[in-house]
Amino acid sequence: MLAGQPAVLNFTAPVTYLSFLWGSPDTYNRLTLTTSVGDYNFDVGTLNFAVRDGNQAFSQYVQFAASAGETIRSVTFANAPATDAFETANFSITAVPEPATWAMMLVGFGMVGATARYRRRSTKLAIA
Repeated sequence: MLAGQPAVLNFTAPVTYLSFLWGSPDTYNRLTLTTSVGDYNFDVGTLNFAVRDGNQAFSQYVQFAASAGETIRSVTFANAPATDAFETANFSITAVPEPATWAMMLVGFGMVGATARYRRRSTKLAIA
């Protein structure tokens, strides 16, 4: 990638939550979240950063949570104008479970229920 060009982080599995440390925020930093619904654009002003002048001693965590039924597909880090750097670290994401995971969980709950029901049965022995 060339210096000054946007960096795109694509998620191979759908994500519902994204958090990271934004270092030395500056007014030219631009962040775009691409979701299943559309794009959301952010900068240090819209996120109400206390420091917006590229101070190397300042960093702040940002968190993004998708709405119900929405997933985060990618995040783009850019600068306008395309100069200097966009500093990030300490990424944390929460992925959406795959359908197979849900199916296995339901089968497991069914087996636990069947086992509990089987154990409740009692047999009586009658001698005549």
